[in-house]
Amino acid sequence: MAQIDRFNYRTASPGTLLVVVGKGFGKEQGEGNIKFADSLGRPRINGKPTSWTDTKIEVPVPNDARTGEVRVYAHDKVSNAQELHVSPEGVLVTWF
Repeated sequence: MAQIDRFNYRTASPGTLLVVVGKGFGKEQGEGNIKFADSLGRPRINGKPTSWTDTKIEVPVPNDARTGEVRVYAHDKVSNAQELHVSPEGVLVTWF
């Protein structure tokens, strides 16, 4: 099972490069995807990863993402959900 352990930020603005750390994502993205919360907090907004490994995904926060669940969909597996707070531009809270 894919598992999200943490993000580099607890709060991020659209366009911020989010680093998702975990395991079981797969060595390559292939058909995998990462989804951010929509206006109802459900993970339905597709991210566009710039880097993908088995333990780390780098992805800019989409412009239409909202506060709520983020999930990784990798090789027929769905990760646990982690909440990301999406804030107005310029507000970042470091997690690491």
